[in-house]
Amino acid sequence: MDCGGTCSSKCPLDKGCAVAADCTIAAGDRAESVRCLQQVCTSTKPPATGLRYHQDFDPSRLTKDSTQCGASDDMCLRSVGSSYPMWGLSTSGAAKVLPKASMFTTAGAIGSGGRFDGTYCLIRPGTVLSLNGLGALTAMAWVKSTRSSAPWESAVVGALDHYLIAVDDNPASQRFLAALSTTQVPSFAYANASSAGQVPRAEWHHLAQVYDTAAASMTLYLDGAKIHSRTQTGTVTADPEDVLIGCQKDTKLGQFFIGTLDEVVLYSRALTAAEVSDYARRSKPQ
Repeated sequence: MDCGGTCSSKCPLDKGCAVAADCTIAAGDRAESVRCLQQVCTSTKPPATGLRYHQDFDPSRLTKDSTQCGASDDMCLRSVGSSYPMWGLSTSGAAKVLPKASMFTTAGAIGSGGRFDGTYCLIRPGTVLSLNGLGALTAMAWVKSTRSSAPWESAVVGALDHYLIAVDDNPASQRFLAALSTTQVPSFAYANASSAGQVPRAEWHHLAQVYDTAAASMTLYLDGAKIHSRTQTGTVTADPEDVLIGCQKDTKLGQFFIGTLDEVVLYSRALTAAEVSDYARRSKPQ
């Protein structure tokens, strides 16, 4: 079948193309959901199996509709789908209005992204997005940190004493950091690979934390490549916790992210190394 170009038919995924405009866009998807990669129509969307949450920072998801977001929400940022409202918090922990002009940027990893300036983050209180009670999970995101002063650690997404991915912007290290607490390994200490896990500022990098009980390991991937693994067993802490994007909560909120985040994705399963690598390749900012 001839497709694309001046033809009326567009090219489906995995078929040839010259430019992204040659490719079919599925109903309900944005133009950024497909691109012409190495002359093949390629999806930029994460794997669908086991997907629990996908935040693509589409500005249309920011709304004041209390029937969708809850009567106590000031403004919330909704995920793909019909559930999991998220809303803004200030550094003091108070609700914060998030105008589209300040929250979103067109310079995301794929289309629009979320702009974080260190004065707010997003929260979903006491939710199953903390992936509580699971023996396998995956947390991923595209990050572009621009923090240039202490405190250096910047949280991307996580839930206290459950899981966390973060970056250390200290010029001496600039590491990808991750923490995970389970029934067998309750310590929520960071794991990192200093030499292989460099995340230079002002550049897009893909972070993935994968926990697999069957493999008895927590593995970190940077830009699709495995950089660190440690032995770990058990299930994630049972009680649901607040899930935060762009900050971390201990005794108080902290580790506020400065820069741009995009394509925050959570799974109730362990993605394979091939899946993580393939997604990082397909969704790499162009």
